[in-house]
Amino acid sequence: MKNIYIILLFLFFSGKTFSQIYYPIVEEGKVWSTYHNFYTGSGFSEFTKFEGDTLINGKTYLKVWKTSDTTLSAWTYDGQIREDGYGVYYGYAYSSDELLIYTFHVAPGDTIYLRDSNIPFVLDSTGMTILLNGETRPVYYFSSPGFNCTETWIEGVGSNRGILNGGYCGMVGDDPEMICFTEDDVLKYKNENYENCYVLTGINDPKRTAIILFPNPTSGSFTIKLWEQPILPMTMEFFDQAGKVNRTLIIPAGVNTFTLQPPSSRGIYFFRLMDVDGIKASGKLVVY
Repeated sequence: MKNIYIILLFLFFSGKTFSQIYYPIVEEGKVWSTYHNFYTGSGFSEFTKFEGDTLINGKTYLKVWKTSDTTLSAWTYDGQIREDGYGVYYGYAYSSDELLIYTFHVAPGDTIYLRDSNIPFVLDSTGMTILLNGETRPVYYFSSPGFNCTETWIEGVGSNRGILNGGYCGMVGDDPEMICFTEDDVLKYKNENYENCYVLTGINDPKRTAIILFPNPTSGSFTIKLWEQPILPMTMEFFDQAGKVNRTLIIPAGVNTFTLQPPSSRGIYFFRLMDVDGIKASGKLVVY
């Protein structure tokens, strides 16, 4: 009987130890790819990684880097991210503010609020999933009451909406999807709806990029540069995450560089560049 009691204690504590394993998201050596699908019908894919420490308000973050280059070069500083217990906090580049974009301290039936938003997220259920390399990870299934929208999180991998898009369910203007996740050059997750870990649409191939905005993010004026001077006038629209057009520009023929003041309020603004044949380029501008 004593031996049976010892075995039961061992199984209990072994099971409890296993249940307490937590797989962090914020680590170096990881790369995510995300496809941004705008309501306008345009879109682009980008890669994200965390690399290099930075200290802000006494808190240590990893720097966030992004690129649309499929060779994984020409990275742009995009912000900072940290993990505290079961919470993940992200801040825009050159800003000391931060947003809670994940919290894994949840149980089925719990309601959480992310990204300083009043949109509720309900954890419907949890489970386990097997990554491409055979690892088993906890998975969390969320829904947003009032929206026909669901979101799935995998521990150590992130949201199916994209690594920085936890809590994005219910937002408008962009319908992002995670495509791939690699860790130490090992592919561990791949969205079965995509053939590759990136999407080339012709206008979004980095070898054929039509436009560049800099600095981006910005708190002051920014410059728009077209790689080729347009033969005919072009239209450029900036719109917010609600899909409302904030500014419309007419770019005259023969002009390929000009400077603008950003919108007065902070946030993320999407843009699209068009001529008579349709959309030539699209992307986003971050104002902090």
